[in-house]
Amino acid sequence: MKCPINKKYILILLKHITLMFILLFITINSIALLKMSKQLSKKNFSNLIISGQFGYLNKKEIIKFILSLQKPNDFLSKYDTFIQNKLKNLPFVKKVIVRRKWPNTLIIYIINIIPIAYWNDKYVLDKLGTMYDIPKKIDIKNIPHFYGPKDSQTKILNNYIIIRNILTENNISLKSIIVTLHNSWELIINENLKIALGSINNISRLKKLMHIWKILKCEENVKKKKIKYIDLRYKLGIAIGWK
Repeated sequence: MKCPINKKYILILLKHITLMFILLFITINSIALLKMSKQLSKKNFSNLIISGQFGYLNKKEIIKFILSLQKPNDFLSKYDTFIQNKLKNLPFVKKVIVRRKWPNTLIIYIINIIPIAYWNDKYVLDKLGTMYDIPKKIDIKNIPHFYGPKDSQTKILNNYIIIRNILTENNISLKSIIVTLHNSWELIINENLKIALGSINNISRLKKLMHIWKILKCEENVKKKKIKYIDLRYKLGIAIGWK
């Protein structure tokens, strides 16, 4: 003879089983969260991915800097935010994004400011003409010096690109651009040779000079002297000073 099935008993049993599964799920997740929290508090990461646009600050310096940092005392503070704030204080850092990829990877994207020129020996300029303080610990080489009145850096930068291209075609390196209050332009190129362009038709005057540049260099060899300055501010002809 079969015993009748008690439906009420089965429902109670199912409820108990469901509750046990819920408690087991919560316990497992709590253990996992506790484990991750301990990893975060110890700032353990074995993989470091660094990408972006680099200038005077390279990957090796960034890695060395990160490893030198001590973990924040506050356990609740995020380590990726801590790293990001510290990296922003490095010289020439324009933008930093730091994120953690569980379980042990730290991903860093960084954009460095690339200086184009010095500005009045007080600042450096980027390609947009934005001014930045000159960092003490970074030696910036092979960029020209710009000198000019206040707020004239963008105009000088725009003309610099044209001037640089003209000079580069003739294997001439530019050291300085000097602009006076009266908008008179002067260039200093390799061997400290000065070129006075004046305040009008600067680019066309420079192009005309390049047409006779090889002849002038030949004159140096013939006279066994170096040219000290070239003045292009005359309507007809040019003036040349010798060392």
